[in-house]
Amino acid sequence: MRRAATSLALLLALATAVVVAWLWWTAPPSDEAERLVAVAAAVPADADGVLVVARPVRAARWLGAHPQALALLKIAAPHADRRLPKMRALVAAMAGQADGPLAIWWRGPELGAAAQVGDASTRALERLAALEGVALRKRTGGLVAVASDPALLDESAGAPVPRLEPGTLSALARVGARWWLVRAGRSRLELRAGSPPALPDPTGPAAVSTPDLAALAAAADPPEWVPHAPAVVLAEGGGWALALPDTALSREVQRVLRAGGDAPAEAPEGARHWRGLLGDLWVLPGAGVAIASRPELLERLPRAGITEDSGLVRGPDLARACSTLAEAADGVPGGTALARTLARVAPLLAALRTARWRLTPAGGSILLEW
Repeated sequence: MRRAATSLALLLALATAVVVAWLWWTAPPSDEAERLVAVAAAVPADADGVLVVARPVRAARWLGAHPQALALLKIAAPHADRRLPKMRALVAAMAGQADGPLAIWWRGPELGAAAQVGDASTRALERLAALEGVALRKRTGGLVAVASDPALLDESAGAPVPRLEPGTLSALARVGARWWLVRAGRSRLELRAGSPPALPDPTGPAAVSTPDLAALAAAADPPEWVPHAPAVVLAEGGGWALALPDTALSREVQRVLRAGGDAPAEAPEGARHWRGLLGDLWVLPGAGVAIASRPELLERLPRAGITEDSGLVRGPDLARACSTLAEAADGVPGGTALARTLARVAPLLAALRTARWRLTPAGGSILLEW
């Protein structure tokens, strides 16, 4: 009996140790806000954007479990990943040896990174930078900086940094002139800037509104025919609707969408019914685009005044939409690359429970939940 009790106690202790180790291993990154601000101050003022990550090794583990969060970085810096292959080895080595936060900044397609590392790590990074053909510079305060373009290592003027209340952050980011405070949890990622507006109601229908469709779609590498124009997308009950008030469909796209020709059906007054690549569609003719998979959704589309970036999407629904659009894009001239991207990201999106955001001139709020 005593042997059984001892074995049970050992098993319980082992299980507890495994759970504690797992919780520690998967914990989101966090550090004092003032430490992130200090590293952000070393970034050149003319950078298009900057991301300062707390505890980079832990952040990498967290991102490995939540890869959907990388879409935010792709939207913020749509071209910077062109230099990622050249910088990957150095940034990974720097992240592994960093004594504190890691800063990454970009200007156009060029990338830079900086962190505080020890003397031995600095010498190793110098050798690796020479092998990779990447510029490296030692900076004041024990920071070591690397960049795909030496111009990104200019120390003449650091970027002005925000004044923050004492506390902890997972990351600090600047896109343009707006600073974002980033906090990660085990199943959520929250970003807040300025005076954060209220997020869309999580129980409402899926909807996306943007004054610039191509900028929002940047993470998916859209083809050139995706317009820089206002857009609204609605999705409800398996149906969808799209409004592009300032954009007209090209003849080629119309021909694909209505490959089956017009079909008689009940529709709102003035609407037309097409049958084509995406199945049955209802279209309102006139200036701009108003198109839907169900006629009642046409009436809910705004035709003007789209000035706000906001949205509520659900991962599984978005994954199904991506799969459908991938099949459609594959049949459109120039859409092959988009189709491949959509097919690749669909399984990742399925793991995301909801994404909600609202951006205004006064501030912004973004929340991803798994």
